[in-house]
Amino acid sequence: MSNRSYFRYFPNIDYVSRALERSSNDEFITVKNIFKRVRLREDIASVATSYEYYTIPGNFRPDQVADRYYDDPNLDWVILITNNIQNIHEDWPMDNLTFRKYLLDKYKTEEAIEEVHHYETSAFKDGYVRTVIPDGLIVDSDFNTSMLDQRLQQEVKYNENINLTTEGTVDTNGTVTDANGNVVVGKAITPITNYKYEFDLNEMKKNIIILKPEYLGVFLDDMKKIMKYAPSSQFVNRNLKQSYNPRLTGI
Repeated sequence: MSNRSYFRYFPNIDYVSRALERSSNDEFITVKNIFKRVRLREDIASVATSYEYYTIPGNFRPDQVADRYYDDPNLDWVILITNNIQNIHEDWPMDNLTFRKYLLDKYKTEEAIEEVHHYETSAFKDGYVRTVIPDGLIVDSDFNTSMLDQRLQQEVKYNENINLTTEGTVDTNGTVTDANGNVVVGKAITPITNYKYEFDLNEMKKNIIILKPEYLGVFLDDMKKIMKYAPSSQFVNRNLKQSYNPRLTGI
């Protein structure tokens, strides 16, 4: 199998040597030009049939996903580019051990991990089974509303146990406390802990798209073309250009 790793496609640039032990002022070091970037062609990116939806299993890494789909773990970068993942540490789902360490680093204690992060609504439907309030809206813990149900011909409340006139204080995570210091939480309101919040975010990252193998060749050919240099004052050849050397001109 040919080498199809990411940096193999990058062109080179002769960069002015900064080494103290250089032998002359016009000494260059050849390095990869990491400032070049690539993305999917618009005509491929805009066609839904070019992709497959995929849920990352277990603690799979990008190279394992690439090996499963393309029989080549070196094509992990195709998985990342397809999903616009620029920082694998932040945008790829964490494995169980890393996730646990992340929680402790962020929240410091087990108790803090289980504290309330925010509150969410449960679905509320009227007498005709039409959704009035959807699942998952972020609200304060005492959120309530009422409406005239046309089918039932009566006023109904979203949270029967909440008095809309009750005065209280609310903290930054939406927890409402009444004048007596009691936390007020509606029966239809779900407390979301820090753990649940972070867990759901990590799980969402497992849903990615995969460029279908039949389009892979087109993408790799485009990669090769994009990475070639066009003629310019720095041009040496299609795979190499030379940076400006101020030591030779003093400018």
